[in-house]
Amino acid sequence: MRTSLLALFFVFTAAVNTVNAQVSFKNAVDYNDYIINEQNKIGLAINDFMKACGKGKLKDMDTRHADVIKQIDASLVAINAMPAYKGNVGFRNAASELFEVYKSIAQREYRDIIALMNEGIDVGQNRARFNNVLFKIDEKSKPFSDKFLTEQIKFAETFKISLGANELEKQEEQKDAKP
Repeated sequence: MRTSLLALFFVFTAAVNTVNAQVSFKNAVDYNDYIINEQNKIGLAINDFMKACGKGKLKDMDTRHADVIKQIDASLVAINAMPAYKGNVGFRNAASELFEVYKSIAQREYRDIIALMNEGIDVGQNRARFNNVLFKIDEKSKPFSDKFLTEQIKFAETFKISLGANELEKQEEQKDAKP
């Protein structure tokens, strides 16, 4: 009996903590920005992982890889705890689906990248294998990225907000513009 009460207490505590973890939003812009900020956190972790890639950098690659998965997990918790915004769940759900794909890629394809980088990208057929992994990543993520963008645009149109480049996109544009 005591074990059952203890188990019930933990279930109740977890449910209360989940409800308390939900955030509220003043407006549609805040809602949109919250989702985009979570996506940017993942993007920054991925960028750090990619910067760490290279022959003989196994420990650094493994550390950054773990950071990517940790950030994706944290972002999934944050997104999945979000309430619907005025009945709209499409954008939030598309973000959750995209982040799940990011996690799948991190668990599979990023492991392949780590192995290839550790072996040496220019050894044997590794360059072709590396390009194949990149192709798989694009192929896996594109439908979900497209859906995410479509849902974001629909959300923006529904709630009459304008979309612009976010901070991560601005950084990438500046980096690309440099000679």
